[in-house]
Amino acid sequence: MKPTFEFVYNGDEDDDVVSDLRVSILSKHLTRDELVEEFEHFVKGCGYYFSDDECIAITSRENI
Repeated sequence: MKPTFEFVYNGDEDDDVVSDLRVSILSKHLTRDELVEEFEHFVKGCGYYFSDDECIAITSRENI
């Protein structure tokens, strides 16, 4: 089955944590919030840190 969405990280050879990471999402029925949550998990898997009160979210341009 062909993925609907794919997030790909091609890390450096010097990376201590993860060298390559690929997340394939097969569902075509994710909401925007669910897709953003999957992306947040992917970013964390690439080694980025989020504190407990931080997240990736959709917001209006007026709030930027």
